[in-house]
Amino acid sequence: MKNTTWFDDEPRGADFVRQAAALVVRGIRRPLWTLLFAALLAAAVAAVLAFGKRSYAPRLVLRLVEGEGDTSTMPHVKRRLGDYVREGIFTSEPLLALIRRHGLYPNLVRKNPRAALESFREDIHVEVTKTTSSKNVSPEPLLAPPE
Repeated sequence: MKNTTWFDDEPRGADFVRQAAALVVRGIRRPLWTLLFAALLAAAVAAVLAFGKRSYAPRLVLRLVEGEGDTSTMPHVKRRLGDYVREGIFTSEPLLALIRRHGLYPNLVRKNPRAALESFREDIHVEVTKTTSSKNVSPEPLLAPPE
């Protein structure tokens, strides 16, 4: 008795070529059905692309390199660094300029610019992470340097 595997039952490469040729011949014999099917498929793809919901969530990465800058004024704990970015970098004036430049919250800006600014701040999520690079391979959390 011969030991066979499921690989032995699978079609060979020549069978795939033969089947593809048979499909092409059938398509040539029925050009109207082939064109109709291709047009419907193209229309379906175009409809999905045209009417599909898209979401463009912007992502901004601010890179802070430890050791560059004045360590006495720079926060070192992750939570404090996040607060510093929210309160020290994302101040009212630049955020309001961004809102106006890109037409964000148009109705709210007309009624109450301060409320638009607060809405924008609520939509901004600041995440502080520690990464390692080839120069500084320290997996420790952001801490103040030892004194």
